Amino acid sequence: MSGPVLDRRNPSVRRSGTMWLYETDVGIFWIRFSPRGRGRFLLGIDDEELGAYLSPEAAVDDVYLQKSGWPEWDLHPQSRKPEDLSHWTRRDCRA
Repeated sequence: MSGPVLDRRNPSVRRSGTMWLYETDVGIFWIRFSPRGRGRFLLGIDDEELGAYLSPEAAVDDVYLQKSGWPEWDLHPQSRKPEDLSHWTRRDCRA
């Protein structure tokens, strides 16, 4: 049995199980490695997948800039926005 695969661009990210969560008034955003695409990360909120990104930081940028694709978030400029990945809760999930 082999261990988790590391992302070459960000060696601390285990492709098989690292995810980040950011709780808001409109739901919980999440970022995780995409099992379908090489080197891609998925952004979603609650049970809804919003898009694929080359890095978790790129997904965070869209949430911060309120260009996530989730209108309830994107159209509310008064929302508290995460400036970078350090504002998200990192969770290492084991399969």
